Amino acid sequence: PISRFEYQVAICHEVWSRFQALASLAGLKKMSAKTSQKVQALAWLAVQVSASQINGGSREYSPAELSRLIGIKPDNWQHNYLPRWSLLISACNDYDNEVIGYVGRQLKAERHRRRDCRVPV
Repeated sequence: PISRFEYQVAICHEVWSRFQALASLAGLKKMSAKTSQKVQALAWLAVQVSASQINGGSREYSPAELSRLIGIKPDNWQHNYLPRWSLLISACNDYDNEVIGYVGRQLKAERHRRRDCRVPV
């Protein structure tokens, strides 16, 4: 069986892929390897925020927390990382909405299958 951690890693990979597409569309300049590594760490945190919201929580990170967690100065956060953080959150929200829609469609199809399989009395 797949562990919860493996699911989280898979979700982060999907969010990262979506983020890269959004960053390209938004015209963000190419990141250095060091910046990319830090933004990848932010992807994990963005997924945590998104999961918290779905589960009725309110986990948020302040800009000061985020800059501290990835080891940058707050001024650097505002200029270089905030736009990327916003895109990561958007990527999470888009992915969540897509998955929720998919699950809803699957449940609806299952209800239809069950209804169609009933034996008339």
